[in-house]
Amino acid sequence: MKPARAPPNAASRELAVKFKVLKFLGKGSYGSVYLVQRLLDGQTYALKEMDVRSMNQAEKEDSINEIRLLASVQHPNVISYNEAFLDGNRLCIIMEYAPEGDLAKIIKKHQMMKRPIPEDFIWRSWIQIVIGLQALHGMRILHRDVKPGNVMLFEHGVAKIGDLGIAKLLTKSTAAKTQIGTPHYMPPEIWRNRPYSFSSDTWALGCILYELAALSVPFEARSMSELRYKVLRGTYPPLPSGFSRDLQMMVKVCLDSNPDVRPSADRILAMPAVASRLHEMSPIGGSNAPPSTAGSALIDTIKVPRNFALIKGKLPPAQYSTNTPLSMQDMDTIDEEYEDEASMIGGGGG
Repeated sequence: MKPARAPPNAASRELAVKFKVLKFLGKGSYGSVYLVQRLLDGQTYALKEMDVRSMNQAEKEDSINEIRLLASVQHPNVISYNEAFLDGNRLCIIMEYAPEGDLAKIIKKHQMMKRPIPEDFIWRSWIQIVIGLQALHGMRILHRDVKPGNVMLFEHGVAKIGDLGIAKLLTKSTAAKTQIGTPHYMPPEIWRNRPYSFSSDTWALGCILYELAALSVPFEARSMSELRYKVLRGTYPPLPSGFSRDLQMMVKVCLDSNPDVRPSADRILAMPAVASRLHEMSPIGGSNAPPSTAGSALIDTIKVPRNFALIKGKLPPAQYSTNTPLSMQDMDTIDEEYEDEASMIGGGGG
């Protein structure tokens, strides 16, 4: 078997002792993401690996903030944290792996087929995003980058919010001020450089709901200045006629230009259009999620030392739902499952 290319110098690092790299999944602004298998239990996870040598102090603080927030939230609609460790010059975050991809993949697939996404699927996925945000907002966590690419999909129709890389903890008396996020999902108040709060995530919810129905973002533009103009004007093309009045009205209330009028996640879930559908949804959960008894409690701020090597003793403890060793037969089965893909991406990497 020809394995996927492991991260650099893996043979001499802690990563190789705990995990087997199965394949390279992609690259983001801060680093690379791999599919890995934990040797102790044989389960697959996502590894986000960042080279700390290429990061300034603020970026290091953002990455540690992501670990802190991920490790603080235990919820079936938020991607689970499993472990974080410093491996040489690379900061590694082990998280739940989403085998079904993300909502952006679903949108792209339907664009190519020129077929609308079924409304039942839209509601089921979107309501779970709202529930995940309700949990984050309940802990005073503002996500700031809610978009289809950050909504991960699992079997049985489960959807979970991922990527807390730019999330911010808000105190009761403060609002966020940094202009940050993905432009097509940013609300008017951010474009105006005004303080913003949890209702900015509600705006992004409206953008996602619109995009799932229309297969295009509500505010299409060829430049940032045109996008800013369209968002501030607040008008967007009507949704296709085949969708319910409930869905059209939900988009309208979430995309209200006035942040004070936009509904909170709590209010959205209490609205009849959502509450009736929520009642029909079956319970949700994830196979690799930490024990439900873990609960959600905000971990204390992790002070990032200038000498980043000292972060080792400050990272949150590992959280795994199982520590049952895997049999050799199961290991061989997983090897065979990824053999073809691994040989194809042998030249990929970080």
